Amino acid sequence: LDSAIRYGRKALAMHPKFTTVYKNMGIIMQNKYGPDSAEVYWIKFIEYAGGDPDIPEIKRLLGNGFHKKGIALFREHNNAAAKPYLEKAVQYLPADPGMNYDLGSLYASESNWPKARQYWRQGLKAAPGDAMLQQALQQLPSN
Repeated sequence: LDSAIRYGRKALAMHPKFTTVYKNMGIIMQNKYGPDSAEVYWIKFIEYAGGDPDIPEIKRLLGNGFHKKGIALFREHNNAAAKPYLEKAVQYLPADPGMNYDLGSLYASESNWPKARQYWRQGLKAAPGDAMLQQALQQLPSN
């Protein structure tokens, strides 16, 4: 992967808007370093590639990668570190009820009821019958 990274960087230096290289560099970085490094390249790919059919899959990979990191930190009770990862996960996959539930749960654990409510409601818009989200909302304090 190291040589692929070198070649990719050279290609981008010569052709800074070559979308295929941004897509491939994102794949390499996702596999080697994770979503933080992949995002740098995939953001450029999304910007330059417009309606490319791979964009939804790239957003799914980023959302899932950030969610995985965020939920691991949340389980360690490291909310400050978890929050930006879970927020990015929801940014990339705003209609995912599970990601909205987890981000809402983080805010609920901090007694930030308005934010918890916001994300749980957002999750319910995507999955109106989701029992876990409905129960979470019902158990919130009224203020």
